[in-house]
Amino acid sequence: MIMHYRPLVFTLNRHLTIIRRIDDPLCLLCKEEGETSLHFLGKCCATANIRRLHFGVSFLEPGDLKQAHWITLLRFAKTTKKFQ
Repeated sequence: MIMHYRPLVFTLNRHLTIIRRIDDPLCLLCKEEGETSLHFLGKCCATANIRRLHFGVSFLEPGDLKQAHWITLLRFAKTTKKFQ
């Protein structure tokens, strides 16, 4: 399952900060937290409404993400338009 997330991780600000491609790890959507895969997929308040459409809840815990089908996660990411 984790292999499905690899391309996502490499374009999030926290990872880009670690590899010194950018200086600021903050999420560009909410500017409240470092942009990790957990933050983007489950915690970002800027995408809570989109998350509710795909998962039925506004926020997801790590356990919820482990149980989520990868197609649903992919559709959520696509709907946010973050990676266009």
